[in-house]
Amino acid sequence: MSSIPTPVTAKLTRVVFAMYYYLQNVKTNVSNARRKRPKVIRSLKSNFISITPIPIENEVSTPYNTIIP
Repeated sequence: MSSIPTPVTAKLTRVVFAMYYYLQNVKTNVSNARRKRPKVIRSLKSNFISITPIPIENEVSTPYNTIIP
């Protein structure tokens, strides 16, 4: 029986792999990786924010007392 990944676990998996590949590209060994982890997270956040479009909600909410024909 396999478990279905939730959006949270999928996002966490992407972050972990992104950190792994970032550290490989920087050629950081494991002992230095623990010290550089905050830099990696900041770098990933800045890259993620720069490439991710801001979601715009187009949904119009109607008041609860409005009768919709």
